[in-house]
Amino acid sequence: MPVDERTQEVRLVKDRLAWALAHPAVSDWVKRGLASARQRDPVEVLNDLELMTHVVRQWASADADTRRAETMRAESLP
Repeated sequence: MPVDERTQEVRLVKDRLAWALAHPAVSDWVKRGLASARQRDPVEVLNDLELMTHVVRQWASADADTRRAETMRAESLP
């Protein structure tokens, strides 16, 4: 990739990060994570995000199962 294209790509990524950090709809914890991630190696950040995704998916699935069971239990009561 030519130097001009790399420079443009880096600028685009920085602009996207700045947009996310300034956007009022982005949660504070995501903003803190992005601000912290900017100081780290992006490959390490991706590895951490994969781990986080795996754990949070299991957490969300377990939570959904629990809520579903509670709803079914409540509906079966006389």
